[in-house]
Amino acid sequence: MILDKIENISLYQGTHKNLDIALKYLKKGGYSGLKAGKYNIQGDEVYAIIKVCKTKTAIQHKNVLEAHKKFIDIHYVIEGTEQIGFATLNKQIPIKAYNLEDDYALYKSSYNVLTMEKGMFAIFFPDDTHLPEIEFNKISDLKKVIVKVKI
Repeated sequence: MILDKIENISLYQGTHKNLDIALKYLKKGGYSGLKAGKYNIQGDEVYAIIKVCKTKTAIQHKNVLEAHKKFIDIHYVIEGTEQIGFATLNKQIPIKAYNLEDDYALYKSSYNVLTMEKGMFAIFFPDDTHLPEIEFNKISDLKKVIVKVKI
């Protein structure tokens, strides 16, 4: 898992061709005016999901974390603040087995929390479980882009 601000995004380039495409997309900007929905960047290999929502309490999320096997997730906050729960995948037993078609499994486990504000991003690799969109002090509006990067 990587947490940083957009100004430092170039530090993470050069590790994977699809990750480089995603990082260049985020660095370029221009997505803040986009409406909620899915946007192709590089076919099925790299795409963005613009999400507009309200944050929730961890209890509303039922403390359930997700993990992926085929994609890296990059979460970038366009507007608002959120907390994201995260834990390294390590012998947790899934409460929902891996779904190959939708590329996710769900886990209930203890986790740490990071706070993301406007202009910050987090990269979650297949070994990272994560629970996004947790409220920070109060329920609030959130606009973010999630870039899905095929491994």
